[in-house]
Amino acid sequence: MPVRTILIAVGLFLVATQAGFGEPSSTPAKYRYTGWMVATEQRGGWPTHLLVEGDAGTLRFADRWNLTKKPVAYRVCVRRNHARVGPCKVATAPISTRPSVVPMFVSCCGDFVAYWYIAGRLVASWPFRYVAEHS
Repeated sequence: MPVRTILIAVGLFLVATQAGFGEPSSTPAKYRYTGWMVATEQRGGWPTHLLVEGDAGTLRFADRWNLTKKPVAYRVCVRRNHARVGPCKVATAPISTRPSVVPMFVSCCGDFVAYWYIAGRLVASWPFRYVAEHS
């Protein structure tokens, strides 16, 4: 069998097996702990780096490989860019890979970074811009 035919067959197999896993998750999947922001539920819950004033922004956090069967407590803090302090909230990530959801708790407008901590250790961050509705 020619090499080109084999490569095409392998490529088609990979595409078919990837398609068989269902819809892609909106959770960025690279690390055990993942934090991100979602602007509104109406947009499908996709991660974004832009929040418009008036949107129901939420901060999401997921624990992809929790083998302990015990929910993980975490702290999420949101700071303006280059600021040392900002408001924080405490929440718990479910045992499943579904995300924990915390409503946005800072006021518009500016450039921010959300930081997620477990036992005082930084495990995720997400930069975003919060803009006025009519800017």
